[in-house]
Amino acid sequence: MIQEVLKLGNVLLRQSSVNITEFNEEIRKIMNDLEDTLKFFQETKKIGRALAAPQIGYFKKIIFINLPETSFFMLNPTITWK
Repeated sequence: MIQEVLKLGNVLLRQSSVNITEFNEEIRKIMNDLEDTLKFFQETKKIGRALAAPQIGYFKKIIFINLPETSFFMLNPTITWK
């Protein structure tokens, strides 16, 4: 389902997200919503390559990346260098 994307500056985007510890129907719904929302933005606005769960109001560590040659999800990603 296509979700509203929180805009830069929204105070909710400062909220911490939690790790995924169990793959269940809630996580599957979040993943579906991320994919639907990003693909909608790519088709209608011609923008976006990735979308994180907090950007659509789910404070779980999930990212969906959709590139022309591949698409994939990242669960519990960690920044290892800057």
